[in-house]
Amino acid sequence: MQRLYAAFYAVGASLAEINPLVTTREGAVAALDAKIVIDDNELDRHPEIAALRDTSAEAPSEVAAREAGSPSSSSRAPWGAASTAPASRWRRWIW
Repeated sequence: MQRLYAAFYAVGASLAEINPLVTTREGAVAALDAKIVIDDNELDRHPEIAALRDTSAEAPSEVAAREAGSPSSSSRAPWGAASTAPASRWRRWIW
């Protein structure tokens, strides 16, 4: 867990996930699959990671906005919502 946190912190990740994490018959712990999501704001600080980006997996509008130096097209919406509760509790605000 300490190594996972160290990797998460070192690259400015927004998510680090191991699933499934198993214990072998011999008692060793092994990660069978893992995923780490790097925050886009960290890519300028980590060009070695930015070079690995697969733009074919992104919306063309997002790629074009990033290349033009604009915020992502989805972040330019006039409203936003955040909630861990049902939709009836969503909030609206203007940026």
